[in-house]
Amino acid sequence: MSIYQKLRVKIVLVETLAFLFVTVLIVGTINAVNYNQMVRSAHSYLTLLEQSHGVIPDVGMPHEGEEEEDVIRLGYGRSLTPETRFTTRFFITVINEKGQLVDYNLENTAAVSSQTVGNYATSAGLRHEKEAMVGSYRFLKSPDPVTGLTTIYFVDCTNTLAYNRYVFQMSVLIACVCMLLVFLLVYAFSDRAIRPMVENMQLQRQFITDAGHELKTPLAAISANADVLEMMVGKNEMIDKIKRQTMQMSELVNEMLTLSKMDGADMEPANLEDVDFTALVRNNTEDIRSRAEGEGKKLEVNLDEAIHVKGVRKDLTRMVSVLTDNAVKYCASEGTIRVRLSFSARTATLEVMNHSEPIPDEELPRLFERFYRTDASRSRDTGSYGIGLSIAKAAAENHKGRITVKNIPAYKADAPDRETERLSKAEYARRKEQSALDPKDYYVCFTVTLPASCRPEKEGKHES
Repeated sequence: MSIYQKLRVKIVLVETLAFLFVTVLIVGTINAVNYNQMVRSAHSYLTLLEQSHGVIPDVGMPHEGEEEEDVIRLGYGRSLTPETRFTTRFFITVINEKGQLVDYNLENTAAVSSQTVGNYATSAGLRHEKEAMVGSYRFLKSPDPVTGLTTIYFVDCTNTLAYNRYVFQMSVLIACVCMLLVFLLVYAFSDRAIRPMVENMQLQRQFITDAGHELKTPLAAISANADVLEMMVGKNEMIDKIKRQTMQMSELVNEMLTLSKMDGADMEPANLEDVDFTALVRNNTEDIRSRAEGEGKKLEVNLDEAIHVKGVRKDLTRMVSVLTDNAVKYCASEGTIRVRLSFSARTATLEVMNHSEPIPDEELPRLFERFYRTDASRSRDTGSYGIGLSIAKAAAENHKGRITVKNIPAYKADAPDRETERLSKAEYARRKEQSALDPKDYYVCFTVTLPASCRPEKEGKHES
C-alpha cells in the first residue's frame, strides 16, 4: 500500500468514525428522550388515576381565560381535556398480601379479558418496583395499609411503544443512509484533500535524493584530495580530521538517501522474495561478534531455525544491521548483548537487547524519530546521527511488521528459557535480588515482529 493510499484510508476512516460517533450520540439521545417522555406521560396518567381512585375526572369544556396553572399536564405537551376519559385505555386490579387477584375493573379496556387479567396482576405483584412495565402496560401499585390490599393501575402504552419503535427504526435507517452518503463524499473528496500533502512529501523526497546525489560529488572530491595531500605531506592531524568528517558526512548522506527510499515505499509483490531470516540474522551476528568481543562485550545469540520472511532482503539486512550495530555501540562496558529470534503464531519475533542504563520512559517512543538522540555528545563520539532507528522502523513497517523498544530489568532478561534453561531457578532468584539493589541493572530491548510467510518443520535452536 502506497503512502497515498495509507493517507487516504486514514482520512476516510477518521472522518467516518467521527461522524458515526456523532450520529450514534444523536440517535441515542433522540430515542432516549422519546422513551423518557413516554414513561413520564404514563406516570402522569397513573398518578391521576391513583388520586381520583380509578376514574379519569370530567373537567368539562375549557373556558376562555382559564388560568394556566389550573390545567392538568399529562406529558408530551398534553393536558387533561374532556376527551381524555374516552381516549385513555386502562384497567385496575386488586390483589391481597399473597398476590392473589381479589377484584378487577376492565370497563376502560378491550384488549384484556377476565382470563388474562390475573396474569398481569400476578406479574406486577411479583415485581419489587412500585412502578414499571409489564408487557405493553405500565403499572403503578397503591397499597392500602389498613386492608392489606394493593390496588394496581395499568395504563395501555401499546400505541406509544409502537410509535417509539417506529421513531427508532426510522432514525437508524436515516443514520445509515447519512453514514453511507458521508462515506462516499469523504472518499470522493479525500483525494483532493491529501493530494497537496502527498505532492509536498514527494517533492521533499525528491529534494533529498537530488541533494544527496549532488553532495556525493564534492564529498568524493574532498576525500580524494585529502588522500593525495596525505601522500604529499605525510600523516597529519588536520588531514585525518578532514577524512574523518568527510566519511561521516558520506555516511549521513547515504542514510538519508536510504531512508528517503524506504519511507512509505510501496512493496510490490514482484520485488519480494522468500528470505531465510534465521540465516540473515545469524550472518549479521557473526559479523559483529569480533567487534563486540574486541570491545570487551559478550554476545549471546539464540535463534530458532528455518524462519522465513517474505520481503526485500536488502531492507531486512539493513534493519537487523542497524539494531545490532546500535546494541554494540551503546552496550555498557563488559556488558552483554543478546540477540533472540523466535517463531509463534505465524510471526517472527526478533529481540536485540544490550546491557545499559534504562532510558527514561518519555524518551523511548522518540528513539525512532529522525535525528533524535538521547545523548548528543555520546552520539557524536560513536558517529551516529539518529537516522538508523528511523530506517529500521521504516523497514519493519514496509514489511507489515512493527518495532518497539522498552527497558527490561536484568533478571527478566536472564529469565530461564523453557527450552535452553540457561539459568537455574536459584541463579534467577539471586539475580532478581541483585537487580533490585541496583536500579541501573537494565537491558534496552528492541523488538521486531514480522509476519512469517513460510516456516518449514523446526530443526531446533542455534545458540552461541
